[in-house]
Amino acid sequence: MAITFIAQKKRKKYLVFILIILILAFSLGIWRILFYKPLPSPIVIRPLKKIEINFELFGLSSFKELQVFKGIPLFKIPSLEKPEEKPVISIEEIEEMGIEKIEEMGRQNPFVAY
Repeated sequence: MAITFIAQKKRKKYLVFILIILILAFSLGIWRILFYKPLPSPIVIRPLKKIEINFELFGLSSFKELQVFKGIPLFKIPSLEKPEEKPVISIEEIEEMGIEKIEEMGRQNPFVAY
């Protein structure tokens, strides 16, 4: 009987040893996935290329015919500081375009179910 107990102890000892090795391998794999950063590659500095600008473009007739862009005019919005300013578009002009008044648009109570 004593022989079988010693054999079981040895077997448990090897199993614990194998389990510890597996846990260490698993934790090493997790560490490499989460925290491992590869070494940065060496920085390669290339020599700069000489830039050549062709100024012959300014002498072409098609370039001289170009017109200066004056920009897009801004949309004027009446400010709150100057209420005497005329609005950009009047209510009458809105009605002429066929748009209903704001009071008439939508439902009376939008929170009521249909």
